[in-house]
Amino acid sequence: MLDIYKSKSCLKPSILEVKPIALVNHEFSQRRQEIMGNLQTSLTEMEDDYNQIAQLTETLHYDRQTKTRVKQKVDELGTVHFNQ
Repeated sequence: MLDIYKSKSCLKPSILEVKPIALVNHEFSQRRQEIMGNLQTSLTEMEDDYNQIAQLTETLHYDRQTKTRVKQKVDELGTVHFNQ
């Protein structure tokens, strides 16, 4: 949070001085850069998570296909074995 006021230590705490606009602008720019950096980090993490989910989904699909093929082969072998 930007604080446009600063306390003067030699004055009563209730008396405040307004910060110069250049200082407020500088603090705002720093905070904006920090937020943008955090946003970029979050987006990168989300993209990494999405890619990992896509990879796991593909692996799961492949595993299901393999399971189906193995089951079909076992059924075929069982049918051939029992029919002999």
